[in-house]
Amino acid sequence: MKKTLTSLLAAATAMGLALGANPAAAGTIGIQFAAYGAKDDPKMPPADVGHLPPQQGPVNSMVTNMCQGQTSCTVPADNQHFGDLAPMHPKKLWISFNCSGLAQPLASVDEGHPLTISCPQAAAANPAASLPVISAVANVDMFGVSYDKAKSIFTAQCVGKRDCVFTLHLADIGAAHPLNPPMMYVQWACISPDHSKSTQMPAALMNDGQTAHFVCP
Repeated sequence: MKKTLTSLLAAATAMGLALGANPAAAGTIGIQFAAYGAKDDPKMPPADVGHLPPQQGPVNSMVTNMCQGQTSCTVPADNQHFGDLAPMHPKKLWISFNCSGLAQPLASVDEGHPLTISCPQAAAANPAASLPVISAVANVDMFGVSYDKAKSIFTAQCVGKRDCVFTLHLADIGAAHPLNPPMMYVQWACISPDHSKSTQMPAALMNDGQTAHFVCP
């Protein structure tokens, strides 16, 4: 068990270093992944963004070319741009992105509609904008399985704040409850809005129903 937890922590830390090494410019979009496919496909959007299905490579590249480095971007969700990857099925476009390295909620739109993603610029005029805020690096359970929904829930509640209390509810995530229920790691950092400074914080490990307090100094 100790060896497994140590390996996961090392992997999450390495992931954080890789993400922080190439930050997006302040106030601009950084594309994490984009996918277009059937709404009823359980693999969409992909949980493991490091291994997008082959047919999603062109979709990801097209959205990256359209939006990377922009403050705002509108992407049409239609077969004309991405091809009919799921004939006879209603489709959807998903875009995962960050603003200045800070993760944003997963954006999506049904086929036939445009999807606009944008990064706020007004924060620069706020004196509090110079203070560090929470940034999620990775959320991993003790068995090494990434829960995309867990990260989305944590992102919605805590990312971009300086102080956040988070309680893990496995029922909200849809995680299975075997004899040994999964635990969730939250590997996180405190990051300045312009991404000029990032401080790796101690990882939090939570069981179902446990609460952790995340605060940036």
